[in-house]
Amino acid sequence: RACTVSYGKVKLVLHKNRYYVESPFPDVLQKLLKDPIIREARIKRNAEPSEKVDGNTGFLIQTVQSHESDVVADNLKSDDLQAPVLGEDSDNEDAPETVEQEVHSFEIDPLKVEALKKHCDRDLNYPMVEEYDFRNDLVNPTLQIDLKPTTTLR
Repeated sequence: RACTVSYGKVKLVLHKNRYYVESPFPDVLQKLLKDPIIREARIKRNAEPSEKVDGNTGFLIQTVQSHESDVVADNLKSDDLQAPVLGEDSDNEDAPETVEQEVHSFEIDPLKVEALKKHCDRDLNYPMVEEYDFRNDLVNPTLQIDLKPTTTLR
């Protein structure tokens, strides 16, 4: 049950060939950094001028666009998950509203990624969702492909 409540709160993101642990919940990241294995895997580097950094924690802060339903799901407490879901009918269900959300992150050593994922999942009950930031990847070449008009990106 503890793993279910914490699922999706921590992501492992490959961004510009660097690994980042990120979450919209800075308190979760601080809890993870109290663990000595994660603390050792963290890479502290000087932030670039274009990056926003939290002065207290040293986390990088990014503002990302996410769907409103994702933000609502992230803000649910474990007690709310057991309550019945009452949805309101909306006039335009095809176009979900987007909301800006702050995401906090810190960089980790690429040699310790596998050990970190196993440790978070087994010992800390924070399974990491893995993502690849392909839109901002400038290192790998873009594949030129033609998609069918009915294809949608998820």
